Amino acid sequence: MFYKPENKNRFFGRGVRYTNIKWSDFGQVVQQFRSRIHEWYLKPGDELQNASWDYSFTLMAIDCLLIDTLSQYWSGNKKSSQALFKRYVAEKIPDLAANLPTPINQPNGAQLTTFADVLYVGFRCGILHEAHVSLFGGLAGLGGKLCDVDTDICTRYQDNSVCPTVRMDPTAIFSKLKSLFHEYMNELLDPHRSKNQLRSKFKKKFKQSFGIDLSRFQL
Repeated sequence: MFYKPENKNRFFGRGVRYTNIKWSDFGQVVQQFRSRIHEWYLKPGDELQNASWDYSFTLMAIDCLLIDTLSQYWSGNKKSSQALFKRYVAEKIPDLAANLPTPINQPNGAQLTTFADVLYVGFRCGILHEAHVSLFGGLAGLGGKLCDVDTDICTRYQDNSVCPTVRMDPTAIFSKLKSLFHEYMNELLDPHRSKNQLRSKFKKKFKQSFGIDLSRFQL
């Protein structure tokens, strides 16, 4: 690796230096990782969700970051990508991978054909790269549903024809992602050999991210 941590000085989590962690204890590593993700994503998300709907935009940004994060550890990939993001959504959150009733046209001539396409292009990339959700997207409380298409006309193309508007509920998505995260942590700690490949992918990404090789340590 090009960079490596100076263990005695670097913090892994709040009040926890690298040297405070017994890296040969995979269970301890997973628990420290769980705490880190809780502090960075889940706790802020809970506080935003409990405070007011007015913070739904920020909660949606956390949702997108969580999907990027979970997909990389789940797959063992070094970096995020559109294909990985949508593959994780398709497998873990199938409601968000369903086909749109009507595709959404893009300026480059391509089309968005699934809710996952819209989630990635309109929400994830819209928020993280353009500081707003694309005009064909919107945030709404959907009574437990993750997404739908607005029945009102909220968006048009340049030629004045109607463009579908996809709504996402950041609170429902956040609740789903929290469940997926805790399920994933429990799977990593499950000693059954059927989870070995999942652990191997986690260890691969962990080394790339934190500079610690866990590959020789077993659960």
